[in-house]
Amino acid sequence: MNEIMTFKKQYKKGIEIEKRYELLKKLYQEIVQNENNITKALFADLHKSKEESYMTEIGQVLQEITYLLKNLRKLTKKRRVKGTMANFLSRNYELPSPQGVVLIMGTWNYPFSLSLTPLISAIAAGNYVVVKLSELSVNTNNVIYDILNKAPFTEFIKVVLGSHEASNKLLEIDFDHVFYTGGENFGKVVYEKQARFLTKVTLELGGKSPCIIDETANLDLAARRIIFGKLLNAGQTCIAPDYIYCHHLIKDKLIKKLQLELEKQFKKESFPHIISEHHFKRIIGLIDDSEVINDYEIEANKRYLSLVLLDSSFNSKVMQEEIFGPLLPIISYKNNAEIIENLKNKTPLALYLFSKDKNFIKDMTQNISFGGGEAALFSFPLSTFSKTDDFYTAQSEWIYKEGEYGANNTLDLYVVNEDKRINLSYGEFGMMSQLTEFFSPDPESNQSTNEQPLPFALYNKNYIKDIASV
Repeated sequence: MNEIMTFKKQYKKGIEIEKRYELLKKLYQEIVQNENNITKALFADLHKSKEESYMTEIGQVLQEITYLLKNLRKLTKKRRVKGTMANFLSRNYELPSPQGVVLIMGTWNYPFSLSLTPLISAIAAGNYVVVKLSELSVNTNNVIYDILNKAPFTEFIKVVLGSHEASNKLLEIDFDHVFYTGGENFGKVVYEKQARFLTKVTLELGGKSPCIIDETANLDLAARRIIFGKLLNAGQTCIAPDYIYCHHLIKDKLIKKLQLELEKQFKKESFPHIISEHHFKRIIGLIDDSEVINDYEIEANKRYLSLVLLDSSFNSKVMQEEIFGPLLPIISYKNNAEIIENLKNKTPLALYLFSKDKNFIKDMTQNISFGGGEAALFSFPLSTFSKTDDFYTAQSEWIYKEGEYGANNTLDLYVVNEDKRINLSYGEFGMMSQLTEFFSPDPESNQSTNEQPLPFALYNKNYIKDIASV
């Protein structure tokens, strides 16, 4: 840790704006040149297909850099703001400035994008960065280390490998901001250790995100999109659909449609594996054989488990913790009051509503706390990505921006995106099997197909512009 302390002392007033541009452009070029190495590493760690790796990892990082290169001067410029009666004779400005030396603690489920995306934002804001990579994603870590452990990055970025012990040692250092992605238990440790320094901490955690389906919903559409969302990264996603909460009158019909969609979309050869033996055993331990609905495959030596549908209740083992794996419990309700009663004290990271009843949607969104959400006819799991304002602290310090369509994960901020007309399937050609149908309307919709396409086009490789054109 002496090296980190020396690095921290080197910080003066932040990275000059032109140097930030240079670092971002160079990082973009390094990622493009190392795309094959990154893809191979993600396959070795998580068995991710090339297509899924680009869509959920590489493409997102490149899009983030592209956005910041285009908007950096606007994001960092001095802004005129209104004054108050206390200073009515003055001119008031907001001047964004870097916080200093920040610690970013990456995670293993999206080891490339969830380590580099906050790092990119921190560099764009002029901070020096210490990034601690998860010890579970060894192969991806090595590629990231090779990319960043050379000029011009080493002057401003330090990459730390190692176990939880290394993480604990880092938390004994007084950083200016800590950004942690991971589980709740270690998140508490991060908060506790940094509290004595009064360090500002950002925690990006998870939770049990429900899919609520009423009797008016389009079940074909709901089944297709829920299965896609759950197959993505084998359910190892913080905003994955954790369980289904459906009206009791449609439960049997929905289960049949889920099974049909699973047959259509699932492809064993491109399906990700569980990250470690520990997590694999934890997930297997949540399966109650008496609740299993479908046939499933398991290969313990490869940490492979196909998607398991479960006929569950809130008392089931699988409902006592965030699943973070390919298990999908299905629970039924009889009325709206029952939903609100069971979910009123929970704060899931995401909520997915499938309904054509506006009153039902209003009732749910007003009585259930959640982070990002999808509602109305065209709910799409994992699309709790909505255009958000640039985030600054009250003193305009570290800019944290997930990109133009960044994940809005603030648990007390309600974001309901309506009419997401995306028709997407997981299988056949990996993640991008139906790329041409991304913007197909729902068959029951009267809306025209000539409307502007959705921002999900940013995950199309051809959409991300070459760095030379930025």
